[in-house]
Amino acid sequence: MECEVLGRYLDLYLDGELAVEERAEIEAHLRGCESCRMAATHEARFRTAVRHAMLGVRAPRSLHEQVARRLRSRADEAPRVGMVVAWAASIAVVIGVAFGASTVLGPADPLDDAVAVHAAASGSEVWGDAARVTGFLRERAPFTFRVPIEDREGLRLVGARVTRLGTSPAIVYQYDLGGRRVSVAQYPLSDPARPGGLRMDQRRGYTVATWADSGLEQAVVGDAPEQEVMRIIPASYSGR
Repeated sequence: MECEVLGRYLDLYLDGELAVEERAEIEAHLRGCESCRMAATHEARFRTAVRHAMLGVRAPRSLHEQVARRLRSRADEAPRVGMVVAWAASIAVVIGVAFGASTVLGPADPLDDAVAVHAAASGSEVWGDAARVTGFLRERAPFTFRVPIEDREGLRLVGARVTRLGTSPAIVYQYDLGGRRVSVAQYPLSDPARPGGLRMDQRRGYTVATWADSGLEQAVVGDAPEQEVMRIIPASYSGR
């Protein structure tokens, strides 16, 4: 089995939807291919992180109590009609809570999603050197892309994934920085007038550096110190 073939069947393998023979073939490949084994590990970790995050979402107890009160009061007044009214009222409460949450949270921020993807160790769709990654992206990229940071001593492009961050189509590149994992998210600018200068930030304990280039936002995310992140950013944006 070739790496590209495994990439097409990785989701089915992790979902447990393959036949015994197919699983055995994939597992044999994973035992002998480090890059695919890393891809499978990252993807499995990402799925686990998402699953845990979703399990942490719970309706407030007050909502349960309010629905129960409505059901009891309507049932006492008119058993059949009351149940319909109570059901409609319950749905309205749920919709109201959801709408209120979206209003408070506001629109999704691609940069927050980029940090979440890095923290979850999301796997790449393609692994390999820069030539293999760019070849893959020429066929799959949802916009005209540019590799954000070229390989240099101590820094290698090792993978990429086409995804969405917030409502934006995006590419998340994976780099190896002297043994550290660094993600670089790339997505179209929401504000074309945004200045192209470098911005440094800290989010969820990660160093984040962003800059605009040719209509695209670039966001470096990693646990490396700010000075180390600065060294890998193109000189035209880092001020060197």
